[in-house]
Amino acid sequence: MILDWLAWVPVLLVALAWLWVPGLVLVSAVGARGFVLAAASPAVSTAVLAGIAVVAPRVGIPWTAPAVAGVVLAAGLIAWGARLLVMRRRRAAGGAPTGAETPDEPDADASVHAVGPRFSLGVVTSIVWALAAVVVTAQLIAVLGTPAAISQTFDNGFHLNVVRRIIDTYDGSSFSITGLLGVSSTYPAAWHDLTSLVAMTTGSSIPAAANAVDLAVAAVVWPGAILLLVRGILRRRSAVIVAGALAVALPWFPLLPLTFGVLFPYFLAIALLPIAVALGLSLLGRIGDLGLHVAVRAVLLVFALGALALSQPAVVFAAAALLVPATIPFVVEWWSRLTSAAARAALLVGYAAVLVGFLLAWVRIGRFGMSAPWGPSSGARGGAFDVLLVMRPGEPPSLALALGVLLGLVVIVWRRRRLLWLAGSWLIAAVLFYAAETVGAGDLRTLLLGLFYNDPPRLASLFVVACLPVAVVGFVGGWDSARRLLRGRVGPGVLAGCGIAAFVMVVILGQAAAMADGLSRARAAWSSTPPAPVVDDDELALIARLPQTTPPGAVLVGNPWTGTNLAYALAGRQVLNPHFNISPNADVLLLDARLREASTSDEVCEAVERTGVGYVLDFGSYFRDAAGLLKFDATASYPGLVGLDQADGFEEIDREGDAVLYRITACD
Repeated sequence: MILDWLAWVPVLLVALAWLWVPGLVLVSAVGARGFVLAAASPAVSTAVLAGIAVVAPRVGIPWTAPAVAGVVLAAGLIAWGARLLVMRRRRAAGGAPTGAETPDEPDADASVHAVGPRFSLGVVTSIVWALAAVVVTAQLIAVLGTPAAISQTFDNGFHLNVVRRIIDTYDGSSFSITGLLGVSSTYPAAWHDLTSLVAMTTGSSIPAAANAVDLAVAAVVWPGAILLLVRGILRRRSAVIVAGALAVALPWFPLLPLTFGVLFPYFLAIALLPIAVALGLSLLGRIGDLGLHVAVRAVLLVFALGALALSQPAVVFAAAALLVPATIPFVVEWWSRLTSAAARAALLVGYAAVLVGFLLAWVRIGRFGMSAPWGPSSGARGGAFDVLLVMRPGEPPSLALALGVLLGLVVIVWRRRRLLWLAGSWLIAAVLFYAAETVGAGDLRTLLLGLFYNDPPRLASLFVVACLPVAVVGFVGGWDSARRLLRGRVGPGVLAGCGIAAFVMVVILGQAAAMADGLSRARAAWSSTPPAPVVDDDELALIARLPQTTPPGAVLVGNPWTGTNLAYALAGRQVLNPHFNISPNADVLLLDARLREASTSDEVCEAVERTGVGYVLDFGSYFRDAAGLLKFDATASYPGLVGLDQADGFEEIDREGDAVLYRITACD
């Protein structure tokens, strides 16, 4: 087992390279340095790679690792050339270069010698980031079990099949990947593009590449993004330490999107969300300038929002919603600067128009989630407890996070009113989460939550992102109060040690039950031990032999709810049902309903001939939603694929346990 993980390390390193190198090249070209450069680069890389994927097929560039690397290199050379030109003109004009990160400012923690003035904010940030990466890596290794583990969730087959299609067609455009389902529509492909590049670069299996991307995002991108946001709000070493500890102790992120769904695109977008929020807050003047010129911050924000849009567009709206409270003091400040009544009126009208336009777009685009099946799980009173205790029915509360949020709201109201906008951001996320837990199915639910497919787990992940900085403010505020009370009574080293020990105990005791529950649910969602929810070890073994038991170009049919659709992603064999969505193809629908009649129906055999299907994967009828939310007869839409062992015209080719591969002989 250890050898498997060691052999997988190069795949992980390649995933990290694709997530960082393109961004590092371009972000450094515009003048970013230090921690901002390191933390923000994955957002730029994601936007650039997914953007290249959209443009490439239109200009005849194939989606291959060498071609993409060449485009990134060319873009980097252009960016660096432009930077050198600007710097030369600035020097000629006698100006000084801008954009370097400002040195660490002294903070209120500097007098605590246990942390020590010799440990700068940058050093503490680097240490915390590294430790957080180690902790999350250990968590995900425990969840996955093996580097090539497969999520036992209903959307996993679609996501992995999309990656296979990108590799097969050399096309990773968000406008093309739904061709897998035989439809023409747009679907955000950033996660799939990253995973396909890792698979193509390393030659690894698609699951191994997917897990490398997920671990890189969860263990490295996510903590860095959170530290960027929190360090902007509170430029304090204590804040960085608290943020790092909380970021690895949230059962709702990064674990929940990898447990329910599985929500790979949303998972990537939420991990990048703090980067966009930090840049937006900086431009609005709510936090510092991050050591960057305003033009550089604006460019980086455009890239960050582009990364969100190409990962999961709903998170762009989430970012905007979280930033709305911060726009109020921004507008008030501009109001105070204006002296003309006409200018003030124009400011208010423009601001109101932007808000109304945002709300209209929220509602209109949210209609796409109208048919989503997710409904409430709590009543009004229970939903209030869910918000206050950061929990969902059947799950333990996140007591440490809840305590931190409560303290944070008190500190903001009584001591740090300049951060009232932060409480407003938390309130918006809390209202959305409360609505997801309590509002009944109908127009109001779709109005509020349609962007998120009416989906409580999605809103839970968003909610904890909004909770975390508020909790940091709370714990740091508590630390400041304790220092004031104990100043002169104990030495600073003893005080620091006691403070760190107390905080660690609060997090361990307060989050232990919630994290244990989250890890347990996640492990269940990734285990293939029979009876696995979707595809078990026997079925995976049968799929692994398909390159030997079926000829190249073979087309297979099977019930996708039982995991047969993974034959495409794992073995490269075409499947008629790549996802659980009902196919738009009439022949596929006919075969799903009546294939077992092939020996007696010319109509069925004609459909067999038109589709080219030659084999059937029969993984039985067992299906269980790993998240425990879906309960239905998985064979209801596939009656023609049931009972083939009793039907004429189907020859057994391979078997592993109860999993069977048949060749269709009825139409020979």
